[in-house]
Amino acid sequence: MPLEIRIMNLGDVELDSSFLVWGHEPGKRVIVPSYSYLILGADKPILVDTRFRNTDIMQKLGMVGFQKEEQIYEESSDGNFVFI
Repeated sequence: MPLEIRIMNLGDVELDSSFLVWGHEPGKRVIVPSYSYLILGADKPILVDTRFRNTDIMQKLGMVGFQKEEQIYEESSDGNFVFI
């Protein structure tokens, strides 16, 4: 059975460009997407979650996180993910 990979933008991060490429244009702020990946076609769906949990954690790292309401999800009691 072939697998299908869906790429989901679950927020954006504003950060110093030298964080992405060491020493490249330090001091320049850039906005980049924070992706997660949903893999379908296996016995169960697989979520590879690489996003930030909430925007507050990004401030502690000197970054700014942005999330639209449709980009926020939580894990339900049955182990499924539900977009809020």
